[in-house]
Amino acid sequence: MRLRLLLTGCCLHAVTARRPPADAVAQKHINEGALNAYAIGEGFEGSASDWTEYVVWSVGVAALIFYLSGTVKINVYNIDEEPIKREPHQIEVRVLESLDDTALVASIKEVITTTVRESNEKNELSRHYAAEELEIILGRFCDLEKHLATRLIYIASIDDEVAGCGMLTRATGEVRQMTVSPAFQGRGVGSAILREILAEARSSSLERLYLECPPVKRDWYARFGFVDCARRPSDTAAEFPGVNARAPMELVL
Repeated sequence: MRLRLLLTGCCLHAVTARRPPADAVAQKHINEGALNAYAIGEGFEGSASDWTEYVVWSVGVAALIFYLSGTVKINVYNIDEEPIKREPHQIEVRVLESLDDTALVASIKEVITTTVRESNEKNELSRHYAAEELEIILGRFCDLEKHLATRLIYIASIDDEVAGCGMLTRATGEVRQMTVSPAFQGRGVGSAILREILAEARSSSLERLYLECPPVKRDWYARFGFVDCARRPSDTAAEFPGVNARAPMELVL
């Protein structure tokens, strides 16, 4: 490509070159002075030395075009640049701004419901919940309208499909409902969501984050710097009925 630009510059200069008026050439030879810019730019018939200067000038112009094309990205051929393509299977995390997109809201609720049900069946929650208790939990978890008033709701998507979600209570710094769809687990979705939450917490000048997780998840949160701490009043306690074995953890920012 760069070679083509160099050759194009030389050709353009050679084709557009014109001869100067006869008196300009004559004046040049009579005075035996340096070749003026007008004569060089217009082209002329002269001696070998004159042609040498002309060639040097042409190469210089072409070299300038060649240099600028690489330095300031001049699109010499006027070819439209291809748009930036999104990598397939790339995780995208964004904050839910409203509930206007009913399809998106339905997808989030589906991910929450499916994940919590499967986790309960595998005994991966803080304890195994009976069907009636689980319905209460799901009703509270899926109340996005209530959550949106006090929390930042993060949505992770892969190829435009909701893969997981997580929430940050803005006033207290509590991390809530870290949920990854079974279909997307093991692909870094939870880590991507938690990193966004950590970034927001630091930019918001929160002093610490708090969460209560199932004991089987303690080691995962510890990878991000969370440590065991004393239990405190929380949204988690209000959303889970009955006694359970949740593990309280915190991260000092």
